[in-house]
Amino acid sequence: MSRWLWVFRFPFAERGTYDWLACTAIHQIYPIIGGKVVGDITSADIKALLNHWMNEGYAYTTVKKVYNILTDYFRYLTQQEYIPKALWLRLS
Repeated sequence: MSRWLWVFRFPFAERGTYDWLACTAIHQIYPIIGGKVVGDITSADIKALLNHWMNEGYAYTTVKKVYNILTDYFRYLTQQEYIPKALWLRLS
């Protein structure tokens, strides 16, 4: 995901936006599912990640931004055929 952010988001985002995306990935996504192989991530993993941050008291809009990053990332992986479309459909 960090490579995707650097290669595909950094050139098109304002510096502050990119910093926010990278910081969100580092602090909200990687600690929960960062150690998993992308193909092994399930919809339950995504739901648990989002629930975790909601239960920690994060605002809905912050958790929604985490979801949006994951959505964009998994859409990219599907378009590039790194993961099968069936996996993306399970996650969305």
